[in-house]
Amino acid sequence: MQDKIIDIAREAGKIILGYYHQKNLNVRSKDKTRYDPVTDADINADEYIRKRLHEEFPSDGILSEETKAAPLDYSGRVWVVDPLDGTNEFAQKKDGFSVNIGLCENGVPILGVVYCPLRGELYCAERGKGAYLENRGKYKWLKVSRINLFPKSAAVIKPSDKGNMPLDEIVNLKVKERIEGDSAAMKIMKIAAGEVEFYIDAAFMASKWDTCAAQVILEEAGGKITDLSGQPLNYKCEQPRLKNSFAASNGAIHQKVIAEIRKYL
Repeated sequence: MQDKIIDIAREAGKIILGYYHQKNLNVRSKDKTRYDPVTDADINADEYIRKRLHEEFPSDGILSEETKAAPLDYSGRVWVVDPLDGTNEFAQKKDGFSVNIGLCENGVPILGVVYCPLRGELYCAERGKGAYLENRGKYKWLKVSRINLFPKSAAVIKPSDKGNMPLDEIVNLKVKERIEGDSAAMKIMKIAAGEVEFYIDAAFMASKWDTCAAQVILEEAGGKITDLSGQPLNYKCEQPRLKNSFAASNGAIHQKVIAEIRKYL
């Protein structure tokens, strides 16, 4: 099954790269109330992934960012897809966008593939089997760092762009290094690879497709991801958006991250 998903992710990546060098990407917003960018690359990659998943696994549900139709029941097997995570990065001709394909079974992520086509980086994991990175034929098992102190940590702290949000002040947390750019999943992959210690999404805009595939990979690499109160992410809820956003870490620093978040919530 893993090999089939890897093939689907790679082919979707080819579709995306077919648009990458076009001068006019036709970037528009999906939402009239806030800017939520989408391009033809998002739409066509989504159509391809859903078509392939339905052919290979006709009885499974599919939740995708670019499709309004969603499963009514998340207690079975549901594929959770972001065909182009990091549309802003893509539209700005940066390289940190990705294809995210995850599988939930009874609300638990059990398989994940995150593919960054421009970098050639493919991250993959099945629950209980470890996580690895394949980059142009070279393989590397993934393992998180064991750093557990903020002053020694590299961190992603994504603030709200609206202002007056509960965690706005947490961006002032003193860390060794701040990491920016890349899709949500690719930021989590930096934790899985031992390059970053934690990631706080303080914008409260994350959805299941941002975390599902990445969660399996991170946890198989020894890391941890929860909502901002420290509870497991809820993939069984009807709404695609994560009600209480998320924090991801190497595990060693996770309790300290959650304790810091609780000062503001």
